[in-house]
Amino acid sequence: MFLHTLRAHHDGPIGLVVHNDEALLARLDELAIDVMIVPRSRWNEPHIVVQRIAFAAAFIEQRPEWTHVFMCDSRDVAFQRSPFEDPLQGELEAHIEREVGVLSDHAATSKWIRRCFGADILERIHHRPALCAGTMLGTRKGMLQICAAMEFLMAIPRYSVGGSFGADQAAFNVAIHLGLIDADIAENYGRVATVGATAPQLTAAAGEPLARPDGFVPAVIHQYDRHQQILAHLEETSGTRFVDGGKQQTIGNRLKRLLTSVRYRLPELR
Repeated sequence: MFLHTLRAHHDGPIGLVVHNDEALLARLDELAIDVMIVPRSRWNEPHIVVQRIAFAAAFIEQRPEWTHVFMCDSRDVAFQRSPFEDPLQGELEAHIEREVGVLSDHAATSKWIRRCFGADILERIHHRPALCAGTMLGTRKGMLQICAAMEFLMAIPRYSVGGSFGADQAAFNVAIHLGLIDADIAENYGRVATVGATAPQLTAAAGEPLARPDGFVPAVIHQYDRHQQILAHLEETSGTRFVDGGKQQTIGNRLKRLLTSVRYRLPELR
């Protein structure tokens, strides 16, 4: 669904960070999508959500013709129109993950800010909105700045923490809320609608795009798979099926998570 809806609504350059998969690369070539092929993360390397920041920065640096960049997740993102259609006000636009509540109400992000940067840092920004690192828009300059700030921040905690899933979310919120990077904070259900843990505020007639009660159509729908009615509508309008590429809950995966948790708590040599 990601590739189909993206190419349906955006005819400009698209870059994707991917692993070396012949079938996928052939499909991306058909869609005229530029690729950066990267190796799969090994057990002792940072999680891909952390590595992707460095990969994205390198990709942007290699493509000087990219004047504006929308960087996003791929698994649970669908497009209803181009994310560049509405004007960008500054160098970087960050999107709120929840339209109500603040960081102290967002257990997962608060946990990772506390784990990566300490309770004192969380206390300084706990009243600020929870921002989503899964979607960000900016000029070339703005995107390179936020990537550099996040890489720096994720290098501060111990390696096993700063390289873990969730560290990117913590670094993104800290970089913006502490003023390391200037960003316009966009309300949810604007350019991006992150429907995640909140009750969906989107409705649509059959065959029509999802829209707010006032008729505004968000360009991007994020975390749509958490609401069956949203998922079903997107599958119907796009003519594609949602494929969840997430890991199965096997005994091996559970053991891996347990060992990772233990590593967080062991002394670390630097």
